[in-house]
Amino acid sequence: MKTVIIEFGNSHDECLYSQLLFLKEKGHEVTLVCSEELKKQVEPFSEADEIRFYPFYKKGFSRMMLLFKLWRFLVKNNFDKIIFNKAQNKIVQNFLGFPFPKKTGFAGTIHNPKKLQTSLRQKLITRKIKKYFVLNDYLKEAVRPAGFEVESYYPVFFPQVEVIPLSKEPDEVWICIPGPVDFNRRNYVSLFSALEQKVPDARIKFILLRKCNPESENGKISDPG
Repeated sequence: MKTVIIEFGNSHDECLYSQLLFLKEKGHEVTLVCSEELKKQVEPFSEADEIRFYPFYKKGFSRMMLLFKLWRFLVKNNFDKIIFNKAQNKIVQNFLGFPFPKKTGFAGTIHNPKKLQTSLRQKLITRKIKKYFVLNDYLKEAVRPAGFEVESYYPVFFPQVEVIPLSKEPDEVWICIPGPVDFNRRNYVSLFSALEQKVPDARIKFILLRKCNPESENGKISDPG
């Protein structure tokens, strides 16, 4: 079974390694296709049979030519399964517009399950994708399948990495906030307001785990009001 996992964007790379392990355990030949922006994170995944990087950050005609190039590669090499690491947004819809062999199966992770019921674009994507994955059992229970299957998995496996010692006092409490700094998806303003009204114990620290461009709108967090 020849399978490809595709990540068009520059996020959700934390889900890739677990999927790779699950598929290899089942005897799949797995190719990873990722944006060049994820090269540093993904390149060490030696379990993959092949890793290919594309500059998917390009726009317009240049991006469509990249999608055509990828489509031609997948069809020419007779892939049986195509799994999208993020099975939503316009680039997935555009890619699924290419003609694939009838034997090709499509699946992918939906990171915002509400889109399955509320998004017209997602309904169009679901014409091709008949199996979705969510990242928790309770999300699976919240989805009402209509013409597709839903399963859950936990992306809890990671390759061995260099351990960097951190200085943490025994009585400190670290509250970590994962994911990129994004005010559209995380309510930092309410958090900052609550901390202003009641300053927590100095031993409690909030840590934003993902890097952020300080020049971007999301990076300018010094004045949350």
